[in-house]
Amino acid sequence: MYKKSIRHVSLCELVELAEYVFSPWIFLVLGGSIIQLLISVFVAYSIGLQWTIITSLSQLFWFLTYSVQTLVVLYAGSRLYETAHGVLPHIHKIDQSRLTLSKELQIQTFLNRLTCNSIGFTAWKMFTITNEAVLGVRSFIVKHTPSSTTHLPLPDKFSMDPSIRCFILSTS
Repeated sequence: MYKKSIRHVSLCELVELAEYVFSPWIFLVLGGSIIQLLISVFVAYSIGLQWTIITSLSQLFWFLTYSVQTLVVLYAGSRLYETAHGVLPHIHKIDQSRLTLSKELQIQTFLNRLTCNSIGFTAWKMFTITNEAVLGVRSFIVKHTPSSTTHLPLPDKFSMDPSIRCFILSTS
């Protein structure tokens, strides 16, 4: 158990160093990608009937690019967090009544390190990327995607293509 805790502590120090390097990048990727996702929905709605094949492919490419960036960062961060804290259930199962005082203190120190510190990547120290953060970002995007298009005026019926205008006027 002692060797595993030493190895885990050294890996946690490595994660803290990597987090120091990558946290501004993670913040920029998440913030920029989420804003770009909302902008791409806004552009798709605002262009309306002026779509061409190239416009469609371009919008689809950028939408998928920003979606994949966001998903990769969130997935990697949440997997790291789950892996770092995955040892907790095994430690809680240890019968400490049969351990010596020094072993019991080592386990308690290891538990304290695991439960008090957030081990994992953060978005510039604002929040740790966990499964809850993935759900929060997903909820934010789902909630704000419709609201990014509600302030746009609907296309004018009389400035449309005549065949579409005829269809809209006959159905309204």
